[in-house]
Amino acid sequence: MKRILIVEDDPFTAEVYRNGLEWAGFAVSTAASIPEATQQLLQDQPDALLLDLVLGEEDGIQLLRFVRSCQATRETPVLMLSNAFMPERVREAWEAGATECLDKAHAAPPRVAVRLHAAIDLVRRGRPGPAPQGAPEAATDTSTAREAEIHRQLLSTLATRVEASTLHLNAWIARNHRVTTTEFEQLLRSVHQTATVAGMAGLSAVCQLASVLEALLAEIEVAPSKLTWSAVRTINQAVEMLPQLAGTTDTRHPGAHWTPLVLTVDDEPVAREFLTTALESAHLNTLNVGDPELALRMCEQNRFDLAFLDVDMPQMNGFELCQRLHQTETNPDTPVVFVSSLRDEQTRRRFSESGALDFINKPVMLSEVSVKALVHLHRTHLAKAG
Repeated sequence: MKRILIVEDDPFTAEVYRNGLEWAGFAVSTAASIPEATQQLLQDQPDALLLDLVLGEEDGIQLLRFVRSCQATRETPVLMLSNAFMPERVREAWEAGATECLDKAHAAPPRVAVRLHAAIDLVRRGRPGPAPQGAPEAATDTSTAREAEIHRQLLSTLATRVEASTLHLNAWIARNHRVTTTEFEQLLRSVHQTATVAGMAGLSAVCQLASVLEALLAEIEVAPSKLTWSAVRTINQAVEMLPQLAGTTDTRHPGAHWTPLVLTVDDEPVAREFLTTALESAHLNTLNVGDPELALRMCEQNRFDLAFLDVDMPQMNGFELCQRLHQTETNPDTPVVFVSSLRDEQTRRRFSESGALDFINKPVMLSEVSVKALVHLHRTHLAKAG
């Protein structure tokens, strides 16, 4: 029987993976910290590790490096549970020797079991491993009931994680949005757990929003100077959206059988490309235009679900473009987000007066653009569905 060590500091997540992998025929042990995992590795030498990239205040990559540095565990497969919206961290895991990085949005226990079997068999030089013991060949009443119970537990735990995110957000607000506080760390941790549980439950919309919000919070944790007024607003909006998404039966994320079209208008090519990269990372269809007049003609011919407009553009500024966009028959109520380095109160009033729904401060963070877009797209989609 293949032996797996799960390294996960959240007890519920560890238990769900343990149950799922045992059902797939593995012998499973768990560790909640790097010191505990290190001890089990050296004593038991499992056939593979399932390792979360984030372990509370510890770093999963630190343990990965230890595994690759020891002769006894150098070839041991290590599957990392990662966040697709944190590409630098994922790249760091690959470079440290991860066998595979599994996006938490696609890391339900059955899929993880398949990847673990494949990784272990590959290390055994392609020799087929023994048939998984205890894994049924076909669905039975017992297995169906068991899966239903696990799914019920996941949904219940997800509701708890989402509620915790709201509580930690309120506590962080009470601390005047200071990044170097326990409240911020708790907010980041609860959002991470929300993404993980949502991924296991197959709630892709919740998982996607929580994952990209986690990436935004992690970026701010590393560089607190990036916490602009608009970033605070974006974080608030995302946390408020999570319970709405968690409570809907529509589990899709934009790009999965729902193809919203987003318009970006900026006369600076680099800025335009930056916005496009951020939106495409969230699997959103994007049309970017450098000429406001051309953008207006595109709006007369096409329906857009969201628009990001630069404010300071020649010939026609963002305020005028926003007003004229909303005068077209095709886009009378399209949500508009301004992108601007202007932060004074008078400019904010002009944002609202011109018909814009929101704004983002420059310099722009990729993750903030992704979060902002998902929040407004989901808000519009849920309003239409309701």
